[in-house]
Amino acid sequence: MNEYGSLTRVAVRGPKAAYRDAEAIASEWEALRFHSAPELTAAETEHAFFVQCLKDAGAEVIQLPEGKHLLWIVSTPGTRSS
Repeated sequence: MNEYGSLTRVAVRGPKAAYRDAEAIASEWEALRFHSAPELTAAETEHAFFVQCLKDAGAEVIQLPEGKHLLWIVSTPGTRSS
């Protein structure tokens, strides 16, 4: 595992699973330190394009489910090799 080789498998979490709905966005975006509230429809469009780019490059894309603790796991110090 490294950060410079070709991607073969990528885990992603779609905006609908991450943001859930407009009410959740309105109550959480500032605490997540976003500069402004995400636009769910635009995020879904961008995410679909990104996933297709990954697939076109030959990567296996794994869709992660909704879950509050996924962000904590990914952002916890020590979860990435440096």
